[in-house]
Amino acid sequence: MKTVDAPTYGSLEQADTNNATIIWWHEKTEHYDPDDTWDDDRFPRRYEDWYQDKDLTNNGYKNFGWWNKPFYNWLENDRLIQACSSQLPLTQRERAHAKGLFHRLSGRKFGTYKETFAVVTCLYVVETSETDRRRGHPNVPEEEKPTEFRLEDVSQRFGVSVKWIRKAYARIERWVRRGDLRYYPEFDKYNEEFPLEYEHRVTELFIQHMEG
Repeated sequence: MKTVDAPTYGSLEQADTNNATIIWWHEKTEHYDPDDTWDDDRFPRRYEDWYQDKDLTNNGYKNFGWWNKPFYNWLENDRLIQACSSQLPLTQRERAHAKGLFHRLSGRKFGTYKETFAVVTCLYVVETSETDRRRGHPNVPEEEKPTEFRLEDVSQRFGVSVKWIRKAYARIERWVRRGDLRYYPEFDKYNEEFPLEYEHRVTELFIQHMEG
């Protein structure tokens, strides 16, 4: 199994993962049975496998057997920061800020603390907002913060330790102050999302290849 870990393969570096065209290779219809096979020498033989390969290549998820690993890393991080920000009372602008900041931080090896950094990114954007008067910094007295931003509440809600909330916040402060942020590919450059069922199908395929 082959994956692309860095933007070195031209067509994947410019992958259009928001391509409007989706080939529904898995859905049986009156005129299409995914289990049918070609009568000529096309490969793969099964309709579903053949159209699947064309669809994944067309959208930049893979190319000639190479899987676009940066996209799947981006997708995992994107779903994580969206899930965390939706569980905290952030404004729409703060959620967008948290998403952009987390993607620029996530080139780092967070390891098992990735969720902690995602949660703390949300606290950071609230604390540093020029218009939001609420506090999110771990060192601010708890009585001065909304309940949802208090350390024990955040720790219990997300299952992350108070100790690592403090550590992660200090690191994010330092990285932002130094301008030590990373470039990330604009996989969502068209600001569109493909159907969730389709996303799950493609993600399952990628996981199967990674585990295989």
